Amino acid sequence: MVGGLDAGQNKLQYFNSATSPGTWSTVTVPQTYRCGGSVSAVHRNGSIYFCGGIYNGNTVDSCTKFSLSSQSFSAIANMPFGVNHSSYAADSERFYVVGGRTGGNVPDVGYDYLQIYTFSTDTWVKTNTFPQRRGGMGCGILISASLYVIGGETTDSNGPSDGVYQRVDIYNTATQLWTRGTDLPFGMHGICPVYTGSEIVIVGGRVRVGASSSSVYIGLPIGTTTTTKTLTTTTTDNNYNIDNYNKDTDNNYNIDNYNKDTDNNYNIDNYNKDTDNNYNKDTFQKLFQGMQLHSKQSLSV
Repeated sequence: MVGGLDAGQNKLQYFNSATSPGTWSTVTVPQTYRCGGSVSAVHRNGSIYFCGGIYNGNTVDSCTKFSLSSQSFSAIANMPFGVNHSSYAADSERFYVVGGRTGGNVPDVGYDYLQIYTFSTDTWVKTNTFPQRRGGMGCGILISASLYVIGGETTDSNGPSDGVYQRVDIYNTATQLWTRGTDLPFGMHGICPVYTGSEIVIVGGRVRVGASSSSVYIGLPIGTTTTTKTLTTTTTDNNYNIDNYNKDTDNNYNIDNYNKDTDNNYNIDNYNKDTDNNYNKDTFQKLFQGMQLHSKQSLSV
């Protein structure tokens, strides 16, 4: 875990799993390296590389290498353009930083930059080939030569009505070309995707631009066109609670951006019915409360 906002500045935390049950270590980063929040960070050959992010309220372009063995920091070449809330990943040769935004910790339109750092030469290249400028995508997932950039947010008036993207963009690091992947079931930003070996898993994230939250689990199977989502039960007392999921400003529940047919009419037909063909509210509202997960209910989309 590299940096953070406010109290998280100038801290680097890492977990050592060599001994059971494992231990956390915290390292103080010298202020000269400007280790802030929403940085782009990767691991390669025993070192952690981190670039950009928000430091003292502003976006920086500095980049740093931290050696785990020697516990030492060293500066590397600055980014061509400093960004925060970007998507990022690395292979054995290069560090990729995609999109992102500048300024402080507030939503913005974002950039269409693809910035690539080559480890062996300590040099950067910047292009503006990213197909949809935006920020808030979370880390990228690099599988073989395919870099997956998922979701994101924007304040662009020409963007999605709720300000969050469903789209998945895939960069081929060999051909240097972008293709469009299978969309998410609904738009999300502030996510942390993880590759399990067969699918990309996303837990939580935000469903509207800016501050919001969810307890949604999404699995993106690799090599198929099927996307699944699972709504998680998080109560210990078996009471259903959707209070924190989605309300209008008048405190009424709102499912506008959650489920629509292609003709823009709301449709819950395939979501949840009893065997007598009546809708069943119980399992529909068994969504979010607390942080401990106790069961899962799946819906193929």
